[in-house]
Amino acid sequence: MQTPTSSTGILELARVLVLLQGAILVATTLEALLWASFFGPTAGPSIILSGGAATLTLAAAWALGRPAGLVKRLARRWTLIAETGVILLALVDLGLAVAIAGIPFGLVPALTRLAIPSAVIVLLRRPTVRASLRPAGQ
Repeated sequence: MQTPTSSTGILELARVLVLLQGAILVATTLEALLWASFFGPTAGPSIILSGGAATLTLAAAWALGRPAGLVKRLARRWTLIAETGVILLALVDLGLAVAIAGIPFGLVPALTRLAIPSAVIVLLRRPTVRASLRPAGQ
């Protein structure tokens, strides 16, 4: 039995957080489908966006769980880009919510759209994780 290294444990933690995001996005998609049954096609864009985001997030989590290699290095890079996009969109959403409705984010949206992506970015940018994903010759 191999003892996991600290970088493997950190990578697994990042993978679990990305899986958590994917599960939340699946629930959001199901909620949008429920609302579409009441309000018709107006919920269509929400279903498409949250379903697509759930698919990409779960695919990134799957790739992060693959054995070391090109797929895992690309998954790390893709996950960093996607999480940065999630944070930027959340900041835009927060700005619009404050400007239009005068209300700030609730606790759950702040955690799922700001805290979890920030934690994933911090974990995946650690030098030990970068070093563990480099090809053997470098």
